[in-house]
Amino acid sequence: MDEKQLIKLIERYLAGQCSEEEKTEVEQWYETFEQQQRLFLNGDAKKMEDSAERSLTAIQKKLLRNKENHLKPASEEPIANPKSRSIKRFPFWAAAACVLLCLSAVIGLYFKQTPAPEKYTVFSAGVGKVKYWKLPDGSSVWLNAGSIMKLPANFNNEKREVYLEGEAFFNVAKQVDKPFIIHAGNLRTQVLGTAFSVSAYPDATLNTVTVVNGKVQVSDTSQVLGNLTADRKMEYSNSSGKHVIATTDAAKEMSWKAQQLVFTDLPMADIALRLQRWYGYQFYFKSQALKNVRFTASFKNTISLQHLLTIMQGVSPVNYQLDHKAKTVIFL
Repeated sequence: MDEKQLIKLIERYLAGQCSEEEKTEVEQWYETFEQQQRLFLNGDAKKMEDSAERSLTAIQKKLLRNKENHLKPASEEPIANPKSRSIKRFPFWAAAACVLLCLSAVIGLYFKQTPAPEKYTVFSAGVGKVKYWKLPDGSSVWLNAGSIMKLPANFNNEKREVYLEGEAFFNVAKQVDKPFIIHAGNLRTQVLGTAFSVSAYPDATLNTVTVVNGKVQVSDTSQVLGNLTADRKMEYSNSSGKHVIATTDAAKEMSWKAQQLVFTDLPMADIALRLQRWYGYQFYFKSQALKNVRFTASFKNTISLQHLLTIMQGVSPVNYQLDHKAKTVIFL
């Protein structure tokens, strides 16, 4: 419903000419508008009260000029003092009258605050899959298992931004006038032309950014955390917001693109999540302390889950219970 249609519908509502369906539509719109108004005023109680007083004053003036009584329910008491009621308590028809009186400002405000939702192209890699795509700007992206990337419809028009949940390797085509920006969890990674990976699964304890070549700048929601160059890696704690930058073998860490399961000094909690997305089993911990034990290993991603767990058990303090029927693993 556009602005002109809404104006006509409210006019019909006040004139008592709406069908029951149209009445419901207007009332639902008003509920939405009231929520938008609260957001616009940042929930400020004083501003909301002032708005209510202005609205009620306007309604009183409208009622004095209105010679018809069919709009006023018999059960409602006359409004004697604009300060005596809040915007929530006066009857809906009065609120609609106020909206009509201030139509250009109110409805204009509503439509400005309700932009059309942005359209995205969604790329995803399912359980046990690695997927590759070529983006419209010439950049290449590999998504690891259980990952989702959203590409706005206006990608590469004035800017290049993508939204990632999970893990991806990017080989970004260089465009000096259009930095490539990845939004992933609390991290924002910006580059011009670089090969690097971002890992930001929603339930992981750590988000990571690892650079193969070139340079990237990583920020969180409040500040720039650092610049990374080749074979440098940042680990960002989702719980504390602290980060660490260290040297790494970036090419080895990227070997998941070539059918490898690679864990480089990762906590068991994050390893369990990666295995969960690759094998489709649910992982649990009997010992909470085990979640923080770090582990480094590399496996072919065709290895069976039981074989992989047996190897982990032989070289680390990890014991497990595997139930193929229930598709669960418990680390002990």
